[in-house]
Amino acid sequence: MEDVSEKQSGWRGSRERWLQAARTALIRHGESAVKIQLLATGLGLSRTSFYWFFKDRAALLEALLDDWDQRNSEAVIKASRADAKSLTEAALNLTRVFISGEHFDTRLDFAVRGWGIRDESVSDRVAQADIVRTNAIADMLRRHGQSGPEAENRARLIYFSEVGRVATELQESRAVRLARVPWQVEVLTGSIPSEDEMAAFYREFE
Repeated sequence: MEDVSEKQSGWRGSRERWLQAARTALIRHGESAVKIQLLATGLGLSRTSFYWFFKDRAALLEALLDDWDQRNSEAVIKASRADAKSLTEAALNLTRVFISGEHFDTRLDFAVRGWGIRDESVSDRVAQADIVRTNAIADMLRRHGQSGPEAENRARLIYFSEVGRVATELQESRAVRLARVPWQVEVLTGSIPSEDEMAAFYREFE
């Protein structure tokens, strides 16, 4: 019997290698570029090796959506649940995730949203992810004293202001973005971050 580990790596590649190649193709050229033969050529692997990891192209596309949802939704949820002593510190935790790009992949989010314009089923997945993410942010705001309706509306403002940056491919340097953070937090939460909170936030980007 063939060793299971051989199915995971080696001359056939690995599931993650195929998925990474598909993710890169999606980000750079859109879902139409996510084709088995193109990916195989780029990886230097045979087309048949793909089928050790995915049933067909549809299965790969579904895995791409699952990867996007888990990667980016989890980043928002974790940031929203991070320890914070104040509303403004909580908002800064969330802002850090969007600016750093370490966990929330803005390019991937942009690519999936573009895909959703052309595919209703993908659009539905995006809409569901947006609900999950805004609910997490609303929960964060409620934990810091904001009422139900206020928390829900501010959550949408906070989240969709970031989505808007992605959707419009807003070009600005990190220095400019960081300089705007105190004003952004004040406008979106109604509270002004303290000097100590901002100093701690900025240290993360030194």
